[in-house]
Amino acid sequence: MSDYTYTLGSLLSTMIEIEGKVVDFYKNINSNLDEETKSLFYLYSEEHKGVKEKMEAVKRETVIEFTLEAISGLNLSIHINKIMETIKADGLDGGKRAVTIERELSKLYLSISERVAHMSGEASQLLILANKKAKRRLDKLEGGIHC
Repeated sequence: MSDYTYTLGSLLSTMIEIEGKVVDFYKNINSNLDEETKSLFYLYSEEHKGVKEKMEAVKRETVIEFTLEAISGLNLSIHINKIMETIKADGLDGGKRAVTIERELSKLYLSISERVAHMSGEASQLLILANKKAKRRLDKLEGGIHC
């Protein structure tokens, strides 16, 4: 399978994996955070965990014929690589890393939701909701996290 072709199942599996990594990022960030930011990052970890669990449920419940239909033209590797590099960049400020992660996730959710709407309205709606939450977290992070 090329880097630009996915099935709904592989797409959801990829997003589930990314959400798990983001949960771990927020739980394990070890920079000098004030109590307010620690609480906020815990909340963000729980939000991502909830999205991951919902994606797992959608994947389990999705009709198999749509799960196998090819979805082409998505170049997710750009966003995924940036998210993964940011998660691994321990030397960078935690707040700046969180901003990059949420920005890339927002883009990822939006592009995927548009491509899967005809296959799974439930998956598309979940991704649109995840996009809105990512934008809300991004606005809060850009508004002034004290790290």
